Amino acid sequence: MRAPRALIVTALLAASLAASAQDPAMRLEALTERIAKLHAQVGQGVLAERSKRALPEAVREFDGALREVKARPAGPEVQDNYLLLGLLWTEYRAWALKPATRDNAKKLAERAEEVAWVAGKGARLVHGTGRKGTGLLALEAAHAATLSQRLARLYLMRRWEVKAESSERAAPAVETALKKITNEEFKDLRAANDWWRKNKGSFKDLE
Repeated sequence: MRAPRALIVTALLAASLAASAQDPAMRLEALTERIAKLHAQVGQGVLAERSKRALPEAVREFDGALREVKARPAGPEVQDNYLLLGLLWTEYRAWALKPATRDNAKKLAERAEEVAWVAGKGARLVHGTGRKGTGLLALEAAHAATLSQRLARLYLMRRWEVKAESSERAAPAVETALKKITNEEFKDLRAANDWWRKNKGSFKDLE
């Protein structure tokens, strides 16, 4: 089937990139999109049993990562950002645990990019000082993982005839994010970039 093939491609890409973003602040953005993607997979029966197990696991992982980040000493701007994220997450979490119907998935998707943006802002506030070296590289990798999860989610929503404004930009954005880290001396990220270049033809199903 075309849908599972495209989703497996993006899942492999996200896994290779997310390996470099183990810090909880960096995981939250990609986890937001992963949760919405898994919710849609459950609703459409894509990798059904695995998705049913993975969805509550991803919710628990977000819970834990957010607790860990909020417990760290931080300045007022960072604290305010994670206070807002906590409020958004309470509502988002509730939708994520509702039955995986088209209407519920649509409501979850409507909130996904806002929650992901606030989570990504938090990571940039925590780790973006100087915006250079390994800190910047890790931020780019974490965001690329987010975009690959988003691409799969948007594909699933399109199958349900729910189209998000960002869907036209999703595939180019993944490739752009990967190109930014091509010249860095990190073998795992270069391997992810090579993998995307060789396999991006699989995404033609999304067009």
